[in-house]
Amino acid sequence: MWKEQERKWLDNIPLIVQQLVESWNLSNLNVLSDLTYNYILSGYQNSLPIILKLSGDKQALSLEAEMLELYQGNIFVRLISKNLEMGALLIERVIPGTTLSELFPDRDTQAVGHASSIIKQINNYPRHYSQLNLSKYPTVATWLKVLDHEYNIPTEYLTKAQMLKANNC
Repeated sequence: MWKEQERKWLDNIPLIVQQLVESWNLSNLNVLSDLTYNYILSGYQNSLPIILKLSGDKQALSLEAEMLELYQGNIFVRLISKNLEMGALLIERVIPGTTLSELFPDRDTQAVGHASSIIKQINNYPRHYSQLNLSKYPTVATWLKVLDHEYNIPTEYLTKAQMLKANNC
């Protein structure tokens, strides 16, 4: 799954983190659990609670940074700094917070409602929305293509997700 360039990036994470600690004055960094594709740490920049997001997918990270810069802390967290060459975003840490995945499976309707609300808010910011070159961003249909494959997860969840995809895309 990882390309050679991404493998090199992965091997260099300790060096990248150390360089960012020094250049952005970061402290008390702790790796967050349940990591998937990105390497996420929480900590502080001086006394400000932060999240340091590292990614080997610099194109996706660049699009994320562009969106965060455009909305300037409205709807999304505030982007404090970025170093796309290193694959890093420094963003404000929202405390407390509940992730959508924490709502599954017991409160999945609530999670979908929250996600829908955020999408509506994004669309209600016409001055920002009109500035976006939407062709650069992946569509929901593109994201949902991942459901076309089999995974080692409970069948009921995958089947439900595939049915929701079929009914909505």
